[in-house]
Amino acid sequence: MTAPKQHKQRYYYIFWSIATLSVVIGQISVFNAYNRLSENLEIILIEQAREKILKASKESAEVFNEREGTEDIGEGN
Repeated sequence: MTAPKQHKQRYYYIFWSIATLSVVIGQISVFNAYNRLSENLEIILIEQAREKILKASKESAEVFNEREGTEDIGEGN
């Protein structure tokens, strides 16, 4: 009579081993996906910030050059 009980225990441990491995593999998969997502988001945000900085610096340079040009004309009179 001990054989059926041992047989049930074996299936019990096999089931829970498979369930545990499935959860761990799922967590690793989610971790990797989150890592890729965060890296891509960081790259996108850095590119957008760089574009805004370049645009602002170009606008500042244009305003500075316009002021320099008008001051030179005004001082010449």
